[in-house]
Amino acid sequence: MIMSLREQIIARRDSKIYCVESEDRPVEMLKLCPWKAKEWLLPWPRFEYSNFVPEEDSERIELFFPHHKVIILGHSLRELEKDISKMHVRCLRDLPESHYPTFDPKEPFIKLLEVHLLNGSKNPQQGNLPF
Repeated sequence: MIMSLREQIIARRDSKIYCVESEDRPVEMLKLCPWKAKEWLLPWPRFEYSNFVPEEDSERIELFFPHHKVIILGHSLRELEKDISKMHVRCLRDLPESHYPTFDPKEPFIKLLEVHLLNGSKNPQQGNLPF
């Protein structure tokens, strides 16, 4: 059945937004969608390591690629760490803190997602790929 544009818009409006989208298998690329910022695609095969840091009122995961550092700050991120280790995560997005009450407490919620170029990185504005 083919939905009309109006039906697609209504379905999208009524669907829940997730901070983490994962597959049951490893994926090639990680899409990063910071709120109101530039989106990134980083190749999982270039992933080097991560660390998990519990903080006072949240948790933080840092992902390291050869030229990028990704900072993820939020709640219930321990399960996300497991999916990251298997390279099953295909998309991460942060949402304003006002969305947190709509999430199940066990579900990962990302309140801050940042991508930083590391020293020695190529400048993507010069026409190079961001990875």
